[in-house]
Amino acid sequence: MADSPFVLKPEERGTYYLLTISGPFTAHHVLAVRKAFEAALAIGHTKMAFNLSGVDFLDSVGLGLLVNMKRKLDAAAGMFGIINPSQVVIDILDVSSTDQYLTVYRDVKNPDTVFD
Repeated sequence: MADSPFVLKPEERGTYYLLTISGPFTAHHVLAVRKAFEAALAIGHTKMAFNLSGVDFLDSVGLGLLVNMKRKLDAAAGMFGIINPSQVVIDILDVSSTDQYLTVYRDVKNPDTVFD
């Protein structure tokens, strides 16, 4: 597992909510991410982007939370997107075939354009 610290930065960005995650995204961090996600839903955000460019380790629990959050947003007629995933995240999405289910945007320069 990587030695970098887990960092979660939630931001309201007008019409959508951006959660930037860096460091390891594991079972130890799922509760914090889920709370940020649920807080965004509670204030009416149904468009959410997850910047995973700084994630250097992703376990099955973190991956499972991403899938669960997408399901919840789909049920709310919302939108879900992973932006600029790190190579570690890309590899795990590919191996698990969840890249066929989760919407992934690569090389995004301005996250404000993701849901346009």
